[in-house]
Amino acid sequence: AGRSHDESSESVDPEGLFDFSNCDHYNQSDNNPEKGFWFDFVSDCGDGFDSSYQVSRILAQPELSVVAPPSSSAKRTRTKILPRGKLLINGGDLAYPDPTPENYEGRFFRTFEDALPPPPSFRREHISIRKPGLPARGWKIDDETHGRDDDDGGERRLSGYPGPCTFLIPGNHNWYDGLSTYTRYILSRDWLGGWLMPQRTSYFALKLPRGWWLLGFDLALDDDINIEQFHFFASLAENSMKPGDAVIVVSHVPHWALNEYENHSNDSERESNLTELFRSHLSGKVKLRLAGDLHHYTRHVPLSTKKSAPGMGTEEDDGDKPVLIVAGGGGAFLHLTHVFQDQIKVGEDEYSRVCAYPNVKVSRHLSWLNLWQFRWRNWRLDMLWAITHFGLCSSF
Repeated sequence: AGRSHDESSESVDPEGLFDFSNCDHYNQSDNNPEKGFWFDFVSDCGDGFDSSYQVSRILAQPELSVVAPPSSSAKRTRTKILPRGKLLINGGDLAYPDPTPENYEGRFFRTFEDALPPPPSFRREHISIRKPGLPARGWKIDDETHGRDDDDGGERRLSGYPGPCTFLIPGNHNWYDGLSTYTRYILSRDWLGGWLMPQRTSYFALKLPRGWWLLGFDLALDDDINIEQFHFFASLAENSMKPGDAVIVVSHVPHWALNEYENHSNDSERESNLTELFRSHLSGKVKLRLAGDLHHYTRHVPLSTKKSAPGMGTEEDDGDKPVLIVAGGGGAFLHLTHVFQDQIKVGEDEYSRVCAYPNVKVSRHLSWLNLWQFRWRNWRLDMLWAITHFGLCSSF
């Protein structure tokens, strides 16, 4: 017996589910008239320095012009226009070093507000009790008119809202106070600069066009989802997803990279609930995993081998294995890439790193420069230690 769409949606908690399946964008620079949906991803942008603002400013641009290198189909370089994403997904660590109100305001919100201001009705003291808090009719940004229709439902107004929206999962730095500041500043506010924040829980599910889903998980400090999230996403997969749908998974910590580096490859406790969710309810659907935490960019792809699936008589193709991307370059200090392995193993699957920024050569060069540049840039600290040492020795 099948379920109707209305019946299946009733069994999924509406607090964490948002429908953007009718929000196709069109990239006008391409000759191909096919529509496409664009979203941006950023993570670890809570330092609040000039680099954080630069990232925010780039994300705020209506479009970016990039030069595409020559390829087999195009022998010459060409300019490609990348539109600003309808969604901005933030992978966590919103404020450093600890989640105080001052760090949230000064290091996180300030950079985005300077890059793309919120609507005139925005008040920092406001606590949102009815989301989405769409702006008043007539407010304009980037030649688009924004406004609310009070005669319609909130979710329908959100799907027709022409401006950008943002969804944010917490990172480990946001959990140091038990998520209280995150709850006040993210779940109880309506705006991150000019990005609307309709989010009401620390996890979320976004229905995208063409059978794609984006699922944001809150791993807390346990490196795993709790049972509440497990029930939510399992119910979503059972009642709302179709057999051919594809899933993008967003979590904060990239355990596929850290397990080998921190010698936790045999630790079965990490992501045990999440792994069970993938195995039992999202089997074959997860095509991409996005994470931050490490402040660099890497991309791992499954090795082109086929093997029999456990307990199955058929072969499991690499198309069923997700691509693994770490993109934690939101403006915080840089993590080197050459200390991580090119070949990793995730469960029984083998992966190879095909891209890294900075690349291995540059990463090694930067690590050697630290021996000199740290001393040169921090000579005052050396003087302080020298005076302290001299004082301690002369006191005896």
